[in-house]
Amino acid sequence: PHEPEEETIRRDRYNRMLWTGVLTRADIARLGDDEWLNDQVINAYADSLSMRDDCLFFAEEIDKRSIFFSTWDVQRILDGAKESRIAGAEMAIRVFGNAMEARAIDNDVRFEATEHIGRIIFPFHCTATHWCSVTVDVTNSIIKFLDSIFSRRRMSSYTQLYNVLTTFAERVWPDKKAATWTMYYDQKYPTNDLTMESVPQQAGDVDCGVFTAMFMDFEAIGANIDFTQDDIQFFRQKIALTLLAIDGDNATPM
Repeated sequence: PHEPEEETIRRDRYNRMLWTGVLTRADIARLGDDEWLNDQVINAYADSLSMRDDCLFFAEEIDKRSIFFSTWDVQRILDGAKESRIAGAEMAIRVFGNAMEARAIDNDVRFEATEHIGRIIFPFHCTATHWCSVTVDVTNSIIKFLDSIFSRRRMSSYTQLYNVLTTFAERVWPDKKAATWTMYYDQKYPTNDLTMESVPQQAGDVDCGVFTAMFMDFEAIGANIDFTQDDIQFFRQKIALTLLAIDGDNATPM
């Protein structure tokens, strides 16, 4: 259990940084059937996963933490990558440092505690109208692109981001050389002789945001990603209830 002072720090930090009127009724309404999710909903759900991760870490139920980037963070990295791979990696380092600072509970848990980080997870606009999820698995030197509508045509954008992220990782974790990383995509098109089970695929046109949110959810706790399209209505309700449970006076991950 958290000490009262620590709990106050946690609550104040999240209220200040995450819940400053970023969600509207219209945003929550997007969790109804046949609606696509916007950046606000996906970022807010990632924030809730960050809260859950804090709870698990301080309860010593996990020994490695997950860091979450927002869609805005990722866009900054991609903008840097348009200039060069190095510029993209440098922007990723800045984003990572800011994320670590935001997660700091006290002066002892800051950027230098990178050995406590097991994953970096974020949503990615792989096209203008499609979401996927990316996991930088620091422990195993693997970068996963989890896409609910598999398409070989997106490999070029994934490869560009992969190159930026491996350069970033080598800067932050010098023992993790860029050449030693591996890309996970899909068993239909294995890369670097490594395959993974096919990720769940969506049947409709508007569910990629929900799939992405749940990819992040499952990845954050190291769970097998074994859900299907049949689970998506339930997951829409789960996300809505999670976000509605977080208000200006309390922060409760579900």
